Amino acid sequence: MSNIMDIARSAIGAYRTALGVTGENIANVNTEGYRRRDVTTSQIGGAQTTVTTLATGGQGVQIDQIRRAFDSLLAERLRTSTADVSAAEVHLDATKAVETTLLPNTGGIDAALEDFFASMGSLASSPADTSLRRVAIEAGRTHASAFQGIAANLMRLRDATLNAAEMAAAQATTDLRDLNELQQRFTSNTGTVGALNPLHDERDRLLSSLSKQLGVAVDLDNVGRATVTLGTSGGGPLLLGEGGPANLTVPGGPDLTLNLARHGAVVARR
Repeated sequence: MSNIMDIARSAIGAYRTALGVTGENIANVNTEGYRRRDVTTSQIGGAQTTVTTLATGGQGVQIDQIRRAFDSLLAERLRTSTADVSAAEVHLDATKAVETTLLPNTGGIDAALEDFFASMGSLASSPADTSLRRVAIEAGRTHASAFQGIAANLMRLRDATLNAAEMAAAQATTDLRDLNELQQRFTSNTGTVGALNPLHDERDRLLSSLSKQLGVAVDLDNVGRATVTLGTSGGGPLLLGEGGPANLTVPGGPDLTLNLARHGAVVARR
């Protein structure tokens, strides 16, 4: 016959753990990257009949696992969508900046063109008039100055885009290194029920941060360690694997050039 005290003790221990998990969910409701947990339980099997004992139906309850509310398919779709939105936002901002520079405005290139062609038309009707010659020359200088101003603005926009790319590459490299260091702790924490959940939360937070900088595909092993490749198709260059993280920089050498979805192109160096 089962020991009713042992059964009661197992029940108290199991549901004390479940109550603790509920408290953890409440305490971390606003914690970035935290995912809700729940507890799954199972019956402790009873004893078999022997020459000295009778069979019992069960010995109480035990904690099977503490599960995270996590769906790998939804997480992958979220990372893909985040990368697409980030890329679209940057492209939109750059396009607006170019349009602002090139669209007609007061004192812009369109006004300089009109003044230049008007002065040339006046000069064509009276080429011997020296005053019209001076007006035409000054209009030409104004026209050239307008082009120079547009070129300077476009150069500043290019430099700003490159600076943004460098910052994005640096942040992506930091996320990859942090993720690599984090995943080295996974194997040593597999023996305790629920011990990997905080590590998985931090892993997902870093992957989310990474997806804001570039499009990535993620493959998780049975422990939860992520292998990260560039691009959402899964066939791109390896960014994080057994060999460690890649180093992403702005192009400037013969290294492998990668597409940084948010800010243009970067280079991976190992």
